[in-house]
Amino acid sequence: MKFAMIALSLGMIACSFAAADDLPSAPDPVTVPAPAIRVRRAEHQFFDFRNSLALGTFGVALAGDLLSTERVLAYPGFRETNPIARPFVGSRTGTAVYTAGGFMALTGGMYLAHRTHHHKMERVLPWAFAGWEGLLAGWNYHYLPRARANAALAATATGR
Repeated sequence: MKFAMIALSLGMIACSFAAADDLPSAPDPVTVPAPAIRVRRAEHQFFDFRNSLALGTFGVALAGDLLSTERVLAYPGFRETNPIARPFVGSRTGTAVYTAGGFMALTGGMYLAHRTHHHKMERVLPWAFAGWEGLLAGWNYHYLPRARANAALAATATGR
């Protein structure tokens, strides 16, 4: 029995050496190019120069619309065309509250767009609204001479 175990062990060792010579060599390692990784640019701060300039421009346009609306509404026969703003523009306090609310709504919308990574919308929104407010201010100043003429005509008709 001992002899059979030794013979079997030696046979297995010999077969393993013989089989090792018949195996093909291992393939050379192939270098696979790494997939391109998109590098995200560093995220900008919310109050960077561009956003500060855009918010400042919107504030100036909003103030222009506020002042032109007050000047036109001082004459009889004219009223606010925006139905949402109409209840607020009867007093200076209401006008200030409405204007501040509009500025805060735009700033909040820009910040929401910034936090959700919609940076193009964040950049475009204040310029679009500044353009709209500037158009409204220009429209009001366009009607200001007409309001003065109507007020002068009404004053001469009543004898004042």
